[in-house]
Amino acid sequence: MVAVVAGIMTVQWHIPPDFDAPEIYSPVQSITTIDITYTAVTAFNGSRNTDPNSETADSILAYHFYRIQRINSEYFASTGEHVTPELIGEVAESFTDLYQVSYQTTYRGYTRLDYSPHFTIEITLSNGKTIQAESESSYYCFIPWNITYEGSNYVQYSGKIPSALFKILIKLDNQWESYQKIATWGCYPAHVPPAAQEKGISLDFPSTTDICPPEEVLGQTHLLLSLALPEVPMCSPVYHNQKIFLPYADKIVCIDAQSRTQLYTIPFEIVQHSYPSSLEQKIAVSDDTLYVGAPDSHIYSIDTETGSIRWTYKIPSVTDYIAVSLIDNTVIALTGGIVCLEREHGNVLWEVSNDTWNEAIYDDAVLFAELDQQSAPHYVILDIGTGEPLWSGPLPSIQHPTYSEGVFYFFDEEGTLTSITLETMTETDLFWPQYPVDSINILGDNIALMMHTDSEYQSVVMLHINGLKKWEYNSENTPISRTILTEKKVFLVREGGVIQALDAETGAELWVHEVRGTEITSFYQYNENIYVLANDGYIHCLSAETGILQWYIVAQRELDIFPDEVSLAATHSEEYLLVLDSSGTLHLFSL
Repeated sequence: MVAVVAGIMTVQWHIPPDFDAPEIYSPVQSITTIDITYTAVTAFNGSRNTDPNSETADSILAYHFYRIQRINSEYFASTGEHVTPELIGEVAESFTDLYQVSYQTTYRGYTRLDYSPHFTIEITLSNGKTIQAESESSYYCFIPWNITYEGSNYVQYSGKIPSALFKILIKLDNQWESYQKIATWGCYPAHVPPAAQEKGISLDFPSTTDICPPEEVLGQTHLLLSLALPEVPMCSPVYHNQKIFLPYADKIVCIDAQSRTQLYTIPFEIVQHSYPSSLEQKIAVSDDTLYVGAPDSHIYSIDTETGSIRWTYKIPSVTDYIAVSLIDNTVIALTGGIVCLEREHGNVLWEVSNDTWNEAIYDDAVLFAELDQQSAPHYVILDIGTGEPLWSGPLPSIQHPTYSEGVFYFFDEEGTLTSITLETMTETDLFWPQYPVDSINILGDNIALMMHTDSEYQSVVMLHINGLKKWEYNSENTPISRTILTEKKVFLVREGGVIQALDAETGAELWVHEVRGTEITSFYQYNENIYVLANDGYIHCLSAETGILQWYIVAQRELDIFPDEVSLAATHSEEYLLVLDSSGTLHLFSL
C-alpha cells in the first residue's frame, strides 16, 4: 500500500508477517468516535510559575475538546463540521513506525519552562476497543507521541500522528490556524533515540519507508561533493576552478574539490584580540588570485594555484571586520572605514579613515554613511576609481538611499522619492508614496517600491525611472520579507516559505510556489532557473518562467532543535552552488 504524505514525499507501508491488525486499520467505518483533548498552561509577564494551584502563579490555562462521531456512515464534529472519510483515514493510517518503549514526556530533554501542553486523542472502534495517543512534549509537533493499545505503550517519533491531527483541527477551529503549514506538508520526523533504535520498530504495528520522489532523485544527481569539516569556517567558503577555499580565524585552507585532499594552508599572523568574527563575506576570488580580509587586520592576496602570498596590506586600526569586494582592477575593503587597493600590487588608491556604515558598493561608486570630527553624520558618494566625493548630504534627511548609473535616489524628510543626477547636480522629485516605504530596488528603467499600510497589508509599486507609476500590486497575503527585481520579473519572497513572481511590465501575477520550510533564506537566479534555500535544510530549483519545481535536495536532514532553525550559508560562483550547513558539512552542487 502506498500513501501520499506531505504533497511531495510518499511512503511504502510494510505489514509485519502474521500481522493481526488492530481494527483501526480496517475500513474507516470501524472508527465510531475520536475524542481530542488539548490543555496547556502558559506563563506570561515573565513568570516561570505555571502551577495553577499556586497563589503566585502568573499563567493562563487553555482547554479545547472536540468529539468526532460517526452518524449514519458520515463523520461530524462537535463543532458542527463535517469531517471527510479521507481525513479520518489519514488519522487511522498515522499509527505506524511505533517503538515499544516506556512513556516519554520530552524529546532529548527539551522543555519550554513557560509552556506545558497536553494532547490526548482517544479513538473508539466499533468492536468497543480503544487506542489512545498522548503527548506532554513542548518539542516541535509535540513529538514524541505515546500510544496505548491493549495495555501496552508505544512511542512514535516520526510525527505522522500530529501531521494527520492538524489537518482536522484547522478545519474545526481557527485556534489552530498557525499549524496550516504542518497540515499542508506534514511534520518533519525527529531522530529516534538510541535506546528505541536498539529495540527496533514494533512488529505490533505497520512500519513505513520514505520513497524519494523523482524531483529528489534528480536533485541528488546535482550533488558533487559532501564533506564534513573538522571545524566550521568563520564565513561562507568560496569555490573556484575546482578548488574550495575555507576561511578560518587563524588560516585559509585550500581543498581540491575532486580528490577532497588539502592542497595548502596559509596561516595568519597571531590575532592579539578576541573580537567576534563578522558574518560579512571576507574572501573573494578572480582569475588566479584569492583576496582575504583576515582577522589579523591584514588583507592577503594569494596565488590560488601555489598558495604563495603575493602581497599583504595591514589595516591601520585593529579589526577583524574586513569584508572584501572586487570591482574592475581594485579591491574594496570595508574595515570600519573603507580602503581601495590596486589588485596587482596592493597599493592604496584611496581610503576613508572615518567611521563608516551602511556601505553599498556599485560598479562605479561607493555609497556610505560617515561620521567625522568636523561635521554631523552624513551620507557620501565617492567615485570608485578616484575616491573623489561626488555628493554628500546630512543623514537625518535621507531615507532608503541607493544609486544607479550616475543618479542618487533617496526619500527626503517629507517622504518624497527624489533623484539627484550627479554630473549636473539636478534634483528631481519623482514620486510621493501613499504609504511608508520598506525598500527600493532599481534595475534599468524600473524602480520597485515595497510599502506597508496601516491595515497590515503590503503594496508593491513599479515606477518608470522618470517617476511615472506603471502599476501597483496590493497584497493581503503573508508579509513580504524581500523583493528581487530582474529584467522581466519581480520576485516577492514571503513569510511562510512562499515565493511569488510578478510580470515586471504589467504587475500581473505569473505564479506562486510554496516550499516546505517556513522561511526562504537565500535566493539565486542562474540562467533559466532560480535556486531557493529554506530554513529546513532544503534547496529547491524552480523554473523562473513557470515556478514549477525542477528538483530539490536536502542539504541538512538532521535537525537539532526545531526544523526552522537549520541555517545554510551559500555562495554562488560560476555554475556551482557551495553550501555550508549548520553541522559544519560542506556541499557542492552543479546548477
